[in-house]
Amino acid sequence: MITKLILTAGVVMTLTVSGLYDRIPFMPVSEHTKVPNTKQDFEKSVRQKKASALELKNKVPADERILTTFTFAKALSEQEVQKLVDLYELELTHVYSRFIDGQGLRATSVNRVKGTPYVDKAFIDDQIKRLGGEYKGIIEANGYIKAGMLEKAAQEKLIYVADIDGDPKVTYNPKKKFPVGQYWNLEDYKLTLAE
Repeated sequence: MITKLILTAGVVMTLTVSGLYDRIPFMPVSEHTKVPNTKQDFEKSVRQKKASALELKNKVPADERILTTFTFAKALSEQEVQKLVDLYELELTHVYSRFIDGQGLRATSVNRVKGTPYVDKAFIDDQIKRLGGEYKGIIEANGYIKAGMLEKAAQEKLIYVADIDGDPKVTYNPKKKFPVGQYWNLEDYKLTLAE
């Protein structure tokens, strides 16, 4: 009788752990640390992200909004970002800007999007005045894209990758956290477009 009780408890425990594993929340920073550390593996990871986006496009209605982190192929001006927003019907929630400080170190600032302009120019100007350096442009954005636009956006040369790994249709993500952008990796592997 005791043996049966232990086996039953073991089986119940296995089912419980298995069920929990399927419901582990999406953790953007943890997922980001899984990014391969060679250029070839990074490029393979990005190809997989692009393929995942195209697969999802075929599984949901074309007008369904998809939670996405956009990594741009180079630092973009606000006008270039606005063209992408208009062309692909993007709904941006945050933009990330690159500036180089007076010591040549990369820095990123994040702005919550509340219409346009996307970037708090006074903040950027203050940082450059305080730290030296120069403003480069917008490098990443969080937001939403309609599923029907995923394929078109995947062909856009200014969008390096539209990462949908955090969308609740792809992974359990009750808090709707966005994936971490990949621009630092583009710089590290010298994959950015010429400015």
